[in-house]
Parts: sequence; C-alpha cells; structure tokens
Amino acid sequence: MRKRWIIAVAVLLVAAGGYVGYWFWIAGQVNRNLDTWAEEWRAVGYRIEAPRSAVQGFPLVLHVDIGDIIIASPGSRHWTWTKLAGLSAVEVRPWQPFSPIVSFSGTSRLELVDGSVVRAFELSASNASAAIALAQDGRPDTALFGGTGIKVTELGAAAATIASASGRARLLPTEDRPTSDTAEFEITLQQLALPAAQQVPLGPVIAELTLRGRFRGSLPMGNLAQSLASWRDAGGTVELTDATADWGPLGVSGNATLALDRDLQPLAAGTAQIRGYAEAIDKAVDSGLMPFAEGVATKLALAATARPANGGSALEAHVPVTIQDGFLSVGPLKLMQMPHVEWW
Repeated sequence: MRKRWIIAVAVLLVAAGGYVGYWFWIAGQVNRNLDTWAEEWRAVGYRIEAPRSAVQGFPLVLHVDIGDIIIASPGSRHWTWTKLAGLSAVEVRPWQPFSPIVSFSGTSRLELVDGSVVRAFELSASNASAAIALAQDGRPDTALFGGTGIKVTELGAAAATIASASGRARLLPTEDRPTSDTAEFEITLQQLALPAAQQVPLGPVIAELTLRGRFRGSLPMGNLAQSLASWRDAGGTVELTDATADWGPLGVSGNATLALDRDLQPLAAGTAQIRGYAEAIDKAVDSGLMPFAEGVATKLALAATARPANGGSALEAHVPVTIQDGFLSVGPLKLMQMPHVEWW
C-alpha cells in the first residue's frame, strides 16, 4: 500500500512539474507573439508603444496588462491613437493557447493630422473585448468581439453612441485571384444614436442594425488610404449578403455590393424589402427632404407593387438601395446624406 502511495505522489509531482514548465513556455509564446505583432507594424513605418507587465496569473490563466498605448501611422498626414485612461489586457487560458482574449475599458483619443490641421476624437467604452483564434503559425483566424457603452465624440461636436455591439470575423483561405473572398464578417449594433447635428427624417436612433457579408480582395499593410486605393484598383468589394435595420417606422432587409469611388468614398447598389414606408415618407415630407406631391406619388407607386410581408397584413415593398452622390437612398426615399470619409 505504501509503495502505491509513493508512486502516486511521484506521478503527481512529475505532472505538476510538467504543468509548471508548460505554463512558463506558454508565457514565453505570449510575449513572442506580442513582440512579433509590434515588429511587423514597425517594419512598415508605424510607431508602436505598448509597455506591458510580466505575465501573471499562474496557474489557471496567463494575464498581461498593457500600459499607456500609443499607435501612430507613418507619414506627414497621419493618425495617432492614444489610450488616456482605463484598463487593457491580454489573457490566455493554458488549455486554449491559441485563443487569446483582448479586453479594453476606458477612454482613448484618436488624432487625425494633416499639416497644421488636427481633428481629435474621443473614444470610450464601458467594456470591450475580442476573443481571437490563432492559426498554428500565430496568425489571426477568427475573432469574436463585443462591447457596451460605446461613445465616439469629435471634440467640439455632438457624440454618436452605441448601447452594445457584437460580431464575428473570420479570415478565409485565399486564392491567387485579386477578387477572391478573403474574409467573412457579421456585426450587430443595438441602439445606435447618431450625432444631433446629423439631420435624418427617421429620427436619430437606429434601434438595431445587422450586417453580414464577405470582404473580397487583399488589403496590403501600410498607409490606410494607399492600401484602400490599391484594394479598389484591384477590384476589391464588400458583399453584404444580409443587411437588416429597424429605424423609426422603417424596417429594411436586403443585400448590396459596396465599393469605393475615385475619391475613396463609398458606393453601394443592392435591393431591399421595406416595411413602414408610408410613415417614413411622411417623415421625409415633414422634414422638407421630399415635396408633398412627390411623397404622395411615391406612396402610390410603392403601394401598387407592395405585398403582405410573411403572410401578414403589413405591406412590404421591394426597392433598390443605393449610396450615390453622397446620399443613402432606399427606393425614392433619401434617408440621409453620407458624411465625407477621410482615410488616414
């Protein structure tokens, strides 16, 4: 009996020693992966400052606190992202070494610099995290992300807020063709409140917005505007296979293809099924975006082609959806003027 106890204790000691060695090996891998990520971006001109603590949490977790982060793009026209306050960390479970979790809460600042012109934005979140699945070579494969209490404010202007956001992104095996699918994504936003200065006929709050689709073409590392121009010139597009929105009285579902024009502004063309269009048109008329006579004619035209949605009594019209000449339009209804996008 005594001999069996000795053998059992010896086995436990060997197993414990092996686990300790394994934990410290994973800790080394975490540090090496973080160093590799930073060096890859520094190699194309980015400034990366992300001091971090030693790996902690033995024995059940590997936890690294990230300090005062500064990330800046290269060039005279550049952006700088700085963490102002809050917590950020990377965690890895020893039994899931290829699934790190990146978490952030607090406030950061994004500055867009073009010569003497500086635009500054403050970004904050109650909590945000991304669970990342790595491939065997250490490259990201799949990411699940989410956050609550998200707020974006341009200094001196009104804020946009998102009550909660969640989504998923996955890199796909690539082919040699420049327009092959390279990633698929899904994102859902709840209670998206637009800035007060954004005049829209349907009200300032989008109750829910869901986008699912695929990214086509490869986006090279480097300056974002140059990378997007290369992606566009090679035929890159975003295919929205399913998009739904509940915005005031309007319910929209459909699909579309998105691209960039020569000024790197968004273009879109697709089809949608819309519900509540009569109330939406009334709001567009009341806001002055559509003349009364045009509103009446539009409602009659849509009613002539509408049919019950899902066998119910509510009518649903099938219409084109476009982003063109700076406006987002659903059928004949101009929902909003798109903000000019500055890529940095």
